[in-house]
Amino acid sequence: MFPLPMSDVPLLFPPSRKKAPSSDAKRQSRADADREMMRCFTSGDEAGFATFYRRFAPGLFSLVYRILQEQKESEDVLQEAFVQMWKNTATYD
Repeated sequence: MFPLPMSDVPLLFPPSRKKAPSSDAKRQSRADADREMMRCFTSGDEAGFATFYRRFAPGLFSLVYRILQEQKESEDVLQEAFVQMWKNTATYD
């Protein structure tokens, strides 16, 4: 199982009575940022792709490494996967 961001971990105890920023607002902000990242990514923008890479490479590497159990081979697979994603950004839906 992949580690969850702390904002996605369910609370065992109710939060204090102090008004914290709305988790719905945080989720909406994250969703808006994700949509913008994907818009840039699919338009072939290198900065958008770099953001996409920074966001998803660590988790994908963990998955690939868990399967292959070899550092160099996992790095090669991850690189090839991202190269293919970059080459096919125009067809992403």
